[in-house]
Amino acid sequence: MAEPLTSLAVAANAVQALMVQFASLPAADIALSTIYPGQVRVSLHRDLADFEAWRDALGIDPESVSVRDLPEHLSLSAVAPFAGVEVHLKGYGVPIAAQE
Repeated sequence: MAEPLTSLAVAANAVQALMVQFASLPAADIALSTIYPGQVRVSLHRDLADFEAWRDALGIDPESVSVRDLPEHLSLSAVAPFAGVEVHLKGYGVPIAAQE
């Protein structure tokens, strides 16, 4: 049997806390499909500077960021605890080869 909708309460409250505590951060793609029991996924598609702003606000060490440089896009990802959940942060940008 699937978990009840109430199992998302802590994660939904964490999203609300993110919006209150970090109101000036760039808007991200957060939807109900990216809220799980104990986890919130934040995707940033506009600019890697947006990822860096979120990473800094959440206190994520730059050395803990995973980098995937694919021909079609560069992706950065990291995880941080916040308000009782894990925030999975993902940012997308231009591949390194295309920047040269």
